[in-house]
Amino acid sequence: MTELKGYMGRVLMVDLTNQTFSDFPWTDEDRKRTLGGKIMAADILLNHIKPGMKAFDEDNWIVVTTGPLTGCGCPNTARFNISTVSPLTEIVTSSNCGGDFGFMLKRAGFDAVIFTGRSEKPVTVHITEHDVEFQNAEELWGLTTGETQEKLIHYKGRLVIGPAGENKVLYACVFSNERTAGRGGVGAVFGDKKLKAVTAFGTKIPEKTKPEKLKTLNRKWTEVLQKHPLTGRQLPKLGTAGLIAPMQAHSILATKNFSAGRFDGFEKVSGEVLAENHLVSNGACTGCVIRCARRVNVDGKIVKGPELETLDCSARIFSTTILKRYLNGITSLTSLVWILFPLQAPSLLQWSLPKKAFMISVCDSAKRTISPQCLRILLTAAARGIISLTARSVWQRNSAARNMR
Repeated sequence: MTELKGYMGRVLMVDLTNQTFSDFPWTDEDRKRTLGGKIMAADILLNHIKPGMKAFDEDNWIVVTTGPLTGCGCPNTARFNISTVSPLTEIVTSSNCGGDFGFMLKRAGFDAVIFTGRSEKPVTVHITEHDVEFQNAEELWGLTTGETQEKLIHYKGRLVIGPAGENKVLYACVFSNERTAGRGGVGAVFGDKKLKAVTAFGTKIPEKTKPEKLKTLNRKWTEVLQKHPLTGRQLPKLGTAGLIAPMQAHSILATKNFSAGRFDGFEKVSGEVLAENHLVSNGACTGCVIRCARRVNVDGKIVKGPELETLDCSARIFSTTILKRYLNGITSLTSLVWILFPLQAPSLLQWSLPKKAFMISVCDSAKRTISPQCLRILLTAAARGIISLTARSVWQRNSAARNMR
């Protein structure tokens, strides 16, 4: 327990190997020292990780953390972090998400949850203020993140992976509703542990030291956000796509792997055009008063619209359908990079070192060694005549990349 307000005073530790759970020791001194979030997770992992530990080692932990303001009614404070050893970088990563899992974890009575071990079969973990239940998830294995959440529709605070995570794709994500923990490959670690989904639900509310004063501060801060020209007008009206025009004007609109900072067809994907032609309503991350998310109509279905990073040059709203369905569990930004990079390689090679730079870029994105996925990209590019490869050159550069580690 805790004497500090804003905290629930418990950190849950879930052993996936033995399907047991317990309280992880975390004192008020620890809370004062780290506050919460990614710093809390970093401290927990610092005292656990051993030299040479890999992302897919059974002893690697997944740490999901909230902060002291989560669940206290403060605007824009419901985000949570997932921290673990990354399969991409082989160092600690922390991926932030705007879904409702963190909020509901706090309502269940926990400031954080740690997953240890590895389940023998696919498993879903249901966390409530009364118990932790382990449920066989074999029937969910193979489903997309959307399909999985539909199966778990009666549960709150959902956290799920799709086929990318199950197959341990190095940049796989974890989804909470339509929001994504999309950095560092945390979804691949979930998949390695056979952790298909986690849910959280409860009715507990964190105590506040001065509830009425906090309400006043919340109203004041909400008013500041809603009166600001960016967070009160531009983002709610145009979404993150509203940044395209000013980025174009300042020559910082990333084009063709940032070989250029301006794009001739930027008007087609501007926030103004998308708002006029596609916007149905606004959406928001849990607890966010800015509400910049787009709700759009795609083939008769209302889905989350694209963000700034995932708009394609012809203004087709496809990232939330094709990418999330067929490249499920991977951020649409990463998916687009993998799709478009071989297509843009000729222009890329004009401003970088021929072939060698291409190889180094691919090596670096795959733990500095050529993975099967990268090799397929290379072979596809070679087959199209974009680059030329020899077995000897691949082996030499792969060996050189390993020596860089």
